[in-house]
Amino acid sequence: MARESPTPTTTTLAADEGVGQTRAKRLCRGRGAGACSPAILGKPACTWVDRPFKFVATNVNEHVHENSYAVFANIVKQEDVDVVLGDCGEDCKLWGPTFEKFTNMDVVKGPATRKYRRLNGRKGAVNRMEKDVRQALEGFSLLSPKQHVVDEIGALLALAGAQAQDLHYDYKTHQLFNRITLNEDGTLPYPISVLIALEEGATLTTEDGVIHIPRFGACVFRGDLLHAGSAYTTRNVRMHLYYGVRGSFYGAR
Repeated sequence: MARESPTPTTTTLAADEGVGQTRAKRLCRGRGAGACSPAILGKPACTWVDRPFKFVATNVNEHVHENSYAVFANIVKQEDVDVVLGDCGEDCKLWGPTFEKFTNMDVVKGPATRKYRRLNGRKGAVNRMEKDVRQALEGFSLLSPKQHVVDEIGALLALAGAQAQDLHYDYKTHQLFNRITLNEDGTLPYPISVLIALEEGATLTTEDGVIHIPRFGACVFRGDLLHAGSAYTTRNVRMHLYYGVRGSFYGAR
């Protein structure tokens, strides 16, 4: 399926941005619209942060389908983020194998600068954050309550001086990504990745530019978006959620 490439932008968005008329759209219509309510989430409303794409969709589900990603503000609560950050120290015993996957090993010198910690099955803050993300994205008709399942949840640690990864896909290319139309309920028919900014300065690199993610916000993108973990000059921790499609037999890479 031919899709237009997004116009690159490097505008940094603060955590409290995305509430003005020119900065965001609140798409709280239809089934699951309550996901945008501060009373339900106990935090500022989750909002879709506008970005200057060539194709401007009315709804965020169409927007992601055509342009591969969207950025949201306030998708998780600060108190849960603080708990996860407190549990993600640099002690090597807390982290699993070093996370250098897709990194150009020719430029990696010395100790690993990117690490990964699998968080699947953890209760408490991690579980609450995943529920908040799912509730919000179902409200925006991005995730299907019946079809999308969590394949993996992990914490990503980039130490100061971390090199950028090579461009890669989170999911192996398969026929689901060739779907031209959305599901009957308007949700996306293929795997989706969610990168959450637990700290200031989180970014995601694509072929077209650098996506800046506000703290407590997230970049939600198609599983076939070619991207890379960005280089970091200071320590940064993010959370990555992989939502696969039930019965597709294609897990995250």
